[in-house]
Amino acid sequence: MKKALLAITLLALGGCGSIGDSRVNPLNWFGSGSDARPQAEAPGEGRLVPPGGFGLNRDDRAAAGRISEMEVHRVRGGAMVRAAAVMPEQGWWGAALVPENDGRPEGGVLTLRFVATPPPQPERMGRESAREITAALHLEPRELDGVREIVVTGAQNRVSARR
Repeated sequence: MKKALLAITLLALGGCGSIGDSRVNPLNWFGSGSDARPQAEAPGEGRLVPPGGFGLNRDDRAAAGRISEMEVHRVRGGAMVRAAAVMPEQGWWGAALVPENDGRPEGGVLTLRFVATPPPQPERMGRESAREITAALHLEPRELDGVREIVVTGAQNRVSARR
């Protein structure tokens, strides 16, 4: 009985044009690999990831849209910086707060870039709450030496918190 119900459900969903091409269809989850297009890299683009970063050599993610909130919490062994950003469309992923200037504060200001990876294909815009993504970064006490202000920057704005 369960097998018959499953077969009927799969046939019904497979016949629907909008479901057959959507991400809801399990047959579309991993793709065929034929959609992959190499991305051209302009000279000088991309940034080096700070030591102990993400295990990558370069950080080519785009700046986040509008920073909607930022919090700095004291935690055991340092501080936790958490920020949220509203992106231009749904589907952005891989969000992170990346320290500028190799993580060294300039004039007592530690600047973090909020970055994320855009969706591989344009997505529908969606409500603001559906386009919001969050990133966090743990800062050790030695990284906070001389820091009076932490600034998180995005593509449209910047938000700061002072000690």
